[in-house]
Amino acid sequence: MALYQDVDDAHLAIGHAFKFEAWVRATSPGVAQLTINAGQRLFTSGWHSGSGGWELLTSAGTVPPGVTTLRFHAWARNRSEVEVGGFSLWLDPAPDTALRNLDLAAWSGGEDAPPDGWGLGGEGSGAVRRGPRGAPGAAFAAIVAGTRGDVALYQDLGDAHLLAGRRFSFQTWVRTETAEAVQLAVSSGSSRFFSRWHPGDGAWELLIANGAVPKDARTLRVDARARSGSLMEVGGSALWIEPAPHSGRQWIALGALVLCLAVGLLIPTTRRAAFDVLRRELQPASSGRPLDGGRRWLSPERFLLVAGSLAGLAFALLTPPLQTPDEPAHFFRAFAVSEGRVLPEIRVIDGRQFVGARIPKSFLRMQDAVGLWELPFHPERKFDPDSRLAQLSKPLAAEDREFIDFGAPSRYAPIPYLPQALAIAAGRVAGLSPLVLLYLARMANLLCWVAGMWFAIRIVPVFKWGLALLALSPMSVFLAGSASPDVVTNWLSFVLVAAFLNATFGGDTPLRRVEIARLVLLAFLLSLCKQVYFVLSLMLLLVPARKLRGVPRRALLLAGLVALQLAATVVWTDLAIKDHPALHAGSNPAEQMALVLGDPLRMIGVLLRTHRVYGSFYLSSFVGNLGWLDVALPHWLIVSYLFVALISSIFFGIPRGILKASHRLLLLAIAASAWSMVLGYHYLIWTKVGAPVIDGGMGRYLIPLSPLAFLAIAGGSVGSSGEPIKLRLAAFLSLVLGSALFYTVQRYYA
Repeated sequence: MALYQDVDDAHLAIGHAFKFEAWVRATSPGVAQLTINAGQRLFTSGWHSGSGGWELLTSAGTVPPGVTTLRFHAWARNRSEVEVGGFSLWLDPAPDTALRNLDLAAWSGGEDAPPDGWGLGGEGSGAVRRGPRGAPGAAFAAIVAGTRGDVALYQDLGDAHLLAGRRFSFQTWVRTETAEAVQLAVSSGSSRFFSRWHPGDGAWELLIANGAVPKDARTLRVDARARSGSLMEVGGSALWIEPAPHSGRQWIALGALVLCLAVGLLIPTTRRAAFDVLRRELQPASSGRPLDGGRRWLSPERFLLVAGSLAGLAFALLTPPLQTPDEPAHFFRAFAVSEGRVLPEIRVIDGRQFVGARIPKSFLRMQDAVGLWELPFHPERKFDPDSRLAQLSKPLAAEDREFIDFGAPSRYAPIPYLPQALAIAAGRVAGLSPLVLLYLARMANLLCWVAGMWFAIRIVPVFKWGLALLALSPMSVFLAGSASPDVVTNWLSFVLVAAFLNATFGGDTPLRRVEIARLVLLAFLLSLCKQVYFVLSLMLLLVPARKLRGVPRRALLLAGLVALQLAATVVWTDLAIKDHPALHAGSNPAEQMALVLGDPLRMIGVLLRTHRVYGSFYLSSFVGNLGWLDVALPHWLIVSYLFVALISSIFFGIPRGILKASHRLLLLAIAASAWSMVLGYHYLIWTKVGAPVIDGGMGRYLIPLSPLAFLAIAGGSVGSSGEPIKLRLAAFLSLVLGSALFYTVQRYYA
């Protein structure tokens, strides 16, 4: 357990050094520690010695790029009891601009004067006084009463010219009973930016004003404004300033490479010369060459079967127990499903709601014994294999249980947990230990993943090596050797894409009922794994209408399929999700949805800003950011994998002329829509209300969509389906997976 506090405008401090200290007392060694979560980085203090005396613990570092929130913890590990005294935080140098007295806690001028740091202004006249406690985000409310004209509670920030061109988001909680009388305004240079109007319903509303600091700005004035003598109450405020741009040399180099490639392909003579070179170099070998036997044997499905099985098994055995993203909660959820408890249980403990299930206490003893919370984000710590050996024979003791909160996995339907649950059920009957049950869950997941990916490549008529390349990314194979439900989602999506491509390009005869039923079943199951992936059903539009006996029947089938998926989502939400507590501090799906519907265009800016902040993280964690996202693969491996996937798709993806421009646009639109929905879902359930960027998105959520994106750019100017370079692709993938395994071993054992 941890005592923690969040700082939500952390990207004002990007690049600034900090030091966090607290006085702590503990009677056991290795149980008390300070940590700071900064995006994907974790900063830690030393451990308390366990002497029983007060000790000053310190954690220091530099706020990394891409951070929007800092979370400061004082931890009590392993069910221990610690005492925590005073805290302190130094930031050097201070951020270039920040609001003062955000929570309206300081009123040194008295209760009938403006709060510290704020002033009363506007074209009219009025008064401000301190209101009662309980205003959202504030210690007190500020009550502003106008007597005539417009009155504003405002604050000025100097040196705004240093922020020219950077975007901002100013938000404040406001309450009034007069419609269209209260809004926020930001004045900067020659520009003014406004929020929407408060509806005047007497409820607290979070108003937000967005914009970009103009070039002629000298100061930045933010205010909450009451029109025509209205009365309003003001609560907590926040101001986000877009981080100063960084050099981003890697993206400049990558962009230059893509630009040169694009220019070369657009110039006919350059394109022909490049194709001639590739034909001579990469044409299939003539008979009698040493590798002919290997070329004849090697097929994408065979290579997937061998490489996927070996690398997946290595990851499953070498990755320490519970060291994949959210694996503890997923393992516990799979155990509950194995006992037939598909609906999560909601409990109220100490006045707070929790969602989970009763789990054997032996699971908790196992996770402590293997160092679940000791390894993540501590590269200096290594896994002790002896702890694994000691836990292999520990009894399950299924009768002695404790209620465990699952968090986000409690929202998942049981479908993505079925392989793990079946293996765990068999292990329970055999009386196996918790650790053996975990490895059984991993193996069942891996077996289904290999079979599913093999089947997808087997049935797809085009883009076989492209699918194999995407299926064998380090992140995909690493997840395959875990208990994560993402494994089922990934192989189901590949099989669905392959089935749609088979229906589109696999002959000219009309589809049989069994083939249509297979498409419907796959799409339905995938939508139950992650509801937002229902949009992959739109691939039905690729299938020629004649194969579905006419355009009306195809439209009817698509409408029925989408309606079935949405109905299943509504039913599951009503049964298992609607009463869940918020997953993250400051998140509120209902309020966030109201904010999005009130200003839909703002969401476009949020999505663009999110990709500007997290774009490089999405790409790196799509290719391979292993462990608890703390085993980062080297930059050369990430870039080379993306480059090879891009080049092999463009030149060797599919035979020339198969995909029309409309097909490519449809594939890109489906992939972009699904990805936007993934991020939108995290904006609703995980991100703080009104935040300017989306938290919680991961690159691994791109894996199910990657076949659509790469297929949209696929071509066959040199060959088809990757046959001319299959030995090179196999060698490259072997190098990539071998390197990923090497860095995993180095992280946990060397």
